[in-house]
Amino acid sequence: MKFTEKEQLIMLRKRKKISQGQIAQALNITQAYVSLFENDKCDFNHQLFYKYKAYIIEN
Repeated sequence: MKFTEKEQLIMLRKRKKISQGQIAQALNITQAYVSLFENDKCDFNHQLFYKYKAYIIEN
């Protein structure tokens, strides 16, 4: 099974025990917005996605 980049990042976030709230605070958005994004209810623009990805990889 092949996972999308987004799915891989979500799995990595969970393995690293990074909460949606921590990401939200770092990106200056709400936890609800992170949840909507991770559950395919909305999309991040490219800049926000890059920050989301960087936060997960670097922490």
